[in-house]
Amino acid sequence: MDSLKKIYIFIILIAISLVLSACATRHFASIKNDTETKIKVKSFFENKSGSYVLESQIKKGENNIWLYEKPYLDDARIDSKLKVVEATNNKGCTVTFNRAAIDKKVEHHELEVVIEPQDFIDACGEKVAK
Repeated sequence: MDSLKKIYIFIILIAISLVLSACATRHFASIKNDTETKIKVKSFFENKSGSYVLESQIKKGENNIWLYEKPYLDDARIDSKLKVVEATNNKGCTVTFNRAAIDKKVEHHELEVVIEPQDFIDACGEKVAK
């Protein structure tokens, strides 16, 4: 009887985990260029298999969009695999957003990291302000 209870509990736990994993939802996330020039962006992701980089050039006012699955219990606002975003403008100024900075950016723009002129001014000062 005791082994029957253990099997029953095991089956319930498997059923619960299947239900929770089936509740993963798909989301679109993006990096938007809100500056006046084209920027080069490197997005660094980490998953179970390792890390990878998505490189792109984003024109003024355009977005780089990707689709990802968000597990039911994941409370991250944006793709939790996204660890770092690096953006470089046409003057060679590079601004880097770590995970904490990414989370702060998406507080104002749901599921979207918006690269703004002020980001480059803060990173490079007078070099970009003119």
